[in-house]
Amino acid sequence: MGVTTWGPEGKLAAVSITFDNLGEAADLGRGRWPAGAPLGEHPSVRENLPKVLAVLGETRATFFVESFNATVYPDALRTIAKDHELACHAYQHEAWGELPEDDQRALITQSMALFQETDVPVRGFRPPGGGLTAGSLAILRDAGIEFVSPAGGPAGLVDGVALLPFRWDTIDGTYHFPALRRPPSTVVLGPDEMLAAYRTVAQETVDARGYVSFIFHPLWLDTPERLDTLARLVEQLRADDRLWLAPCGEVADYLRATTPR
Repeated sequence: MGVTTWGPEGKLAAVSITFDNLGEAADLGRGRWPAGAPLGEHPSVRENLPKVLAVLGETRATFFVESFNATVYPDALRTIAKDHELACHAYQHEAWGELPEDDQRALITQSMALFQETDVPVRGFRPPGGGLTAGSLAILRDAGIEFVSPAGGPAGLVDGVALLPFRWDTIDGTYHFPALRRPPSTVVLGPDEMLAAYRTVAQETVDARGYVSFIFHPLWLDTPERLDTLARLVEQLRADDRLWLAPCGEVADYLRATTPR
């Protein structure tokens, strides 16, 4: 797409710290939530989220959350949105690329209405599973989505929607749970190996004059060691003067303002 500098200070690459999933939504969507179990006390929200926000401090991030959370944790969503960006991660973590497009349209319409009820602006979307269908971008754009973060591919503008893709090797779960890796593995990698891999990704992104997002999950930020790994990554990214560290929406706005029409 021809971008050689990023952001207001001519940085060489753009980076977003992002978070996926919140609360019971994914387990409900997959039929894994115990029948009759109460809602509204999930540890990812009640215990882990405040610690994550404290670690981030002044570093603004993007939280991709299922819109179901607007019905159970509206105050938590408003808290996130005070200092960070809130974006959509489907309704109950539906595998987006496997859905009929009529279902996609119904779910994103429902989701945007739920977010609107919390008075929190939502401009972005990350498809659970990373996949999109041929008509997904048009469906999302028509619902008011301005940026989408699917798996793979370069950053850029497509039909007025900013694409900010993610890489599987920048997801925290692939280090904590090696079976999630592509291809699957049996070797658990510790925080030092994880941060070394992320430094390599950052260097690759600078070399490519590109964009990358690092993905964490509040549910899995449940130990001091994992929170410290997040803190160390944020510190390293902030200290690298080649990188523009910004939430997804700011990167999308930059792409929209600088891409020739």
